[in-house]
Amino acid sequence: MARSVRALAPAALVIAAAGLLAGCTSTQTEAARERINNARILASQLITRVDMATAENPPVTSATRVTVLDRGEAFVVSVVNSGPKPVSNLPLSIGYYSHGKADYLNARVGLPYFASHTAEIRGRSTLQWVYSTGTRLPSGARPFAYLGSRADPAVSVPPTAGLSTRPLRREGSQWLVQVTNLTSIPQYQLPIYLYVREDGRIVGAGVSSLADLSGGATSTVRVAVIGAASVGNVSVEAPATIYN
Repeated sequence: MARSVRALAPAALVIAAAGLLAGCTSTQTEAARERINNARILASQLITRVDMATAENPPVTSATRVTVLDRGEAFVVSVVNSGPKPVSNLPLSIGYYSHGKADYLNARVGLPYFASHTAEIRGRSTLQWVYSTGTRLPSGARPFAYLGSRADPAVSVPPTAGLSTRPLRREGSQWLVQVTNLTSIPQYQLPIYLYVREDGRIVGAGVSSLADLSGGATSTVRVAVIGAASVGNVSVEAPATIYN
């Protein structure tokens, strides 16, 4: 299915790779990280909307499956990167069709940046992107997910060591999740996606975030789960947001 992005976001900002020497971070590297984070904050103040009508197919990455939980209170989108290089910052719209009209659920001003974009998707990998809608779809609605092919803001995404995640324990409909930054690179606006599988199907999911996770740091996050929280296998992903 074709995809595109309506031009509603600020001009692309290209961040060049900057090396880390002997564990020290240069002033230029720190400034580059701040610029990309600030560009995302600015982007979240505008409407991001991927429009099917004028869309083009992404050359490498695609949204292959949409799982709707509790009649639309949560969407789980499987985003596949079939290429060898990691990608990030791809705009992603979710919503539904009802009575011939498209209703975009995450095309709103002020949402967190990664509520309408992907973080890092490693080469030849799949990201289970989660969005909690807080509402139920009307009867007969047809859900959709449209993925843009152009990153905004544009970034270079070299391979990174990434992050380690571990579900600790369930407390009712919530899970406590441990997230560890395995690199010296701080992570800003870090999304944490949790999903529960049973018999190969996703039956529960939730999303949370960390505003800042320093290099080498560990934090515990509480994730509210929509759908089934206590059955099947629990998996957690925390895709990187800063890469150099």
